[in-house]
Amino acid sequence: MGMKYSRQTIDAGVFADMMPDGAKLYQRPEMPMFRFNKDGVRYSVTDFRLLNPIGVRAFEICLNVMLNDPNASECRIECSGDLGDDTIEIVKDIVLGFQYRAEKGGKNGFKLESCGGIAGVTTEIPEGGNKILAFHLGGNFRRYAFEYRQSHSDEAVKLLDLVMYAVVRDINELRMSQTEEK
Repeated sequence: MGMKYSRQTIDAGVFADMMPDGAKLYQRPEMPMFRFNKDGVRYSVTDFRLLNPIGVRAFEICLNVMLNDPNASECRIECSGDLGDDTIEIVKDIVLGFQYRAEKGGKNGFKLESCGGIAGVTTEIPEGGNKILAFHLGGNFRRYAFEYRQSHSDEAVKLLDLVMYAVVRDINELRMSQTEEK
């Protein structure tokens, strides 16, 4: 007897009228985080080491799409027929659960939280075919991932280095936009 994977549903509240019939809201599970300090910045990044390998592989596929195409809006993954519904839900939660945070105190300090460029997922079931998970990509992270890949094309991508690059880019863009507003 195996354990069934289930998500905690939450009340849609004031958003209930905006949701399609039959749609439900779920509490996103909290992923384990890896924390480290570098150059006075405290980082937290999803720690994939303890997570389901199929979900981690799906995240890697999505990341590769971002690394190779700054305009990609979707990452499509076909699920093999023997992949159960529980495993598919776990895969979705792992990929959607990727996030990072950065915080620095002081006069030029900041606090940044990011969902890592994966905004949502749609499950498609073609007639007579395997399920397809279509992960929707958005935000600046996909552009930063592409830029990072271009400047490090001769090395393997290290997720922590990519996150640090994305944080620096986000902070620089925020500061530039604040300067332009003045």
